[in-house]
Amino acid sequence: MHKKCFFIASNILFRLQSMHERTFFYWNAFSNFRLGFFFACKA
Repeated sequence: MHKKCFFIASNILFRLQSMHERTFFYWNAFSNFRLGFFFACKA
């Protein structure tokens, strides 16, 4: 019983972590795109 709860909790934590990393990756790509767009318009 205790092992099952621990497995479920670690699974949820892993999913949250991967989701956070994905969000960070998208935000990073968006920031880079915005920077490139800004420099392209400036030049």
